[in-house]
Amino acid sequence: TMVKDAAELAGFNVLTLLNENTAAALMYGIDTPNLELPKKVLFVNMGSKDLELSIVKYYNHTTKNVLSTHVIEEAANPNVGGHLFDTQLVRILAERFDNLPERQGKNSIMENPKIIKRLMREVVKVKEILSSNKEAQIKLIEIADNLNLEFTLHRSEFEERIMPIIEKSRQTFLKVLENHPVDTIDDVEILGGGLRVPKVKEFITEMLGGKLLGTHLNPDEAMAFGSAYIAANSSSNYQVKKVYLYQSVPDTVYANITQMGGCKSEHEEDCFFKHLKLYAKEKNVLGQRKTINIEHHIENMNVVLYTVDSDGAESIISKTKIRGVDKIQIFKKDISLKEKYKLVIAFKYDKSGILTIKHASVVSDTKDSHFLNLIENLAGPSPLNAAQKKKIKKRLREADLRDKKLEKLKIIKNEFESLIYSSKEYLQDEDIQPYLKNEDEKVKLLLYLDEEQQWLETTGLTADYDNLKNKVRYLEKKINPIKKRKSQREQLADLIEKYQTKLDKAEKSFERYTRIRKKWLPEEDLEEFKVLLTQAREYFISISEFDNYPKNQKLPFKKSDLDEELKKVTRSLKSIKKIKKAKAEADVESHGELSNPVEDVIPPGVTDNIEIEDIPNDNFEGLQTEDIANDQIKVENIGEDGVPQFSEEQRAKMKEQVSQMRKKEQLKYDVISGKVDPETLSAEEREEIG
Repeated sequence: TMVKDAAELAGFNVLTLLNENTAAALMYGIDTPNLELPKKVLFVNMGSKDLELSIVKYYNHTTKNVLSTHVIEEAANPNVGGHLFDTQLVRILAERFDNLPERQGKNSIMENPKIIKRLMREVVKVKEILSSNKEAQIKLIEIADNLNLEFTLHRSEFEERIMPIIEKSRQTFLKVLENHPVDTIDDVEILGGGLRVPKVKEFITEMLGGKLLGTHLNPDEAMAFGSAYIAANSSSNYQVKKVYLYQSVPDTVYANITQMGGCKSEHEEDCFFKHLKLYAKEKNVLGQRKTINIEHHIENMNVVLYTVDSDGAESIISKTKIRGVDKIQIFKKDISLKEKYKLVIAFKYDKSGILTIKHASVVSDTKDSHFLNLIENLAGPSPLNAAQKKKIKKRLREADLRDKKLEKLKIIKNEFESLIYSSKEYLQDEDIQPYLKNEDEKVKLLLYLDEEQQWLETTGLTADYDNLKNKVRYLEKKINPIKKRKSQREQLADLIEKYQTKLDKAEKSFERYTRIRKKWLPEEDLEEFKVLLTQAREYFISISEFDNYPKNQKLPFKKSDLDEELKKVTRSLKSIKKIKKAKAEADVESHGELSNPVEDVIPPGVTDNIEIEDIPNDNFEGLQTEDIANDQIKVENIGEDGVPQFSEEQRAKMKEQVSQMRKKEQLKYDVISGKVDPETLSAEEREEIG
């Protein structure tokens, strides 16, 4: 119950609790190719803290051809595990060190937690070496009193020390093999880091009559995937391979049910005592519900649930008081009515292995029921109720908030400390000196930094977040002007070159655009652009002369000033491109068609690199610009004047497009002028002319 409550408090939706062996066994059944059924496998898992044994039977579901996994026997021993092997290695090292001549008469290093912690880290490597080699070279520098420890540790000495620990697992093996002899087990699969020790493998092989120990599973992956399969099978949101998992109850459970307060009648037949086997290990599985009906004795009851081990010792699971029978009103009016009712006690052994009394009630033949109060006392820790969980969750949220505030405080404190040290180094840098206003500025800043460092090491230890944040901002305000002066000067040349390039691009675009349109563009607009372009170039040239300006002074202009000069030019260019040619109505009347409809329908949006409008009339009469934009017409060559050069095939295709455009414009004009009746047009022609 503690594990389940803890998982729920951590935010998990607990479907069921699985031990490591069960999850791994499930994955073994799913992942093993050509698994022969039925099959019985023993899983041996020796981790850091304990030894777990499970016997699992695999078979096909009785009604469906689906794999069923049934855990039929389990046993565990908390006194056997890899950490105990580590402890023995630490003792060996400590004894060798304490026996050095220089250490005679001094306290054992086993009394020094710091040294033991270091040795625990070292022995992990030693154990790994001894698992694959017969000896390991020990070399530890300055363990204590400036003394080193160097010697050769043989595997035999290590095995001699851990043999008593390994022997403790014998009874655990005998327990699981009591009802399942070795010759009935088909395979053995070992898991856990503790089983890498050769002596452990040797002992297990001996206990299992020489059976081969399988290592087909990656333990961590198998446990994770097995758990995931069970969770996915419990959800309707995931479609995964169907599996059936059954777990026999770990021990046979007995129940003693007696009248609360004892029997008060002199006649034995009036007294009630019931002893029964509630869940049988060999028959029942986790997840089953049981109901006990008690007739003729409708009284408040005591229910004791317990198990009995192989030595006959009882272990209490829970003691529950069932109260409330005396509060039922109909019995107060007529006690003889009890004969028509029965006491129903419902038990549930859930799949997580938690056994509880779900409810108790008094029920009549006509289904009239009265629920009773349950006061349950578990042998172990009691499960948390809703109010307790709510209180704990509130405390966890508060703790989480405190942790976040502390982490935030730690980050800003480190930021401030780092800024102090980096600022000191920055001010001492030879490359920075020309950017300082004077030596006095540097001296004042260094003095200020020393004061802030001293504050941080004293008062700052207890400062709050806002105080430290303000300190950071103030220090940045002092240092940033120097950094800005240096950055401006270093970037000036590149910045001017960047803006000059943009001006060149604008000028080139202007020349290309006006080459074939100049005849209808107003001269004053063209002249304005040229004037603005010249002014911008002169301005950027004047800015470049500030490269010789004193480095310890701020430049008398901002980047936004340069942006504004460039915008004047680009705005002028955009306004020119927006000017459209006026309609040549007189030309239409005299010729009966548009003088040059193509020029009026050329769409905008041509890129700066290739603008189709730049094609001279003597090369080509007009062009659909979408064709170039959509790569329908490939521009393979660009002339020296920036004009695209097309092949004969491309020109033929473009002329065909122009012809189609002229026909469409002519038809559109004829409809507008009344020469053609719209009703005589086909649906396709109507769509073409809009």
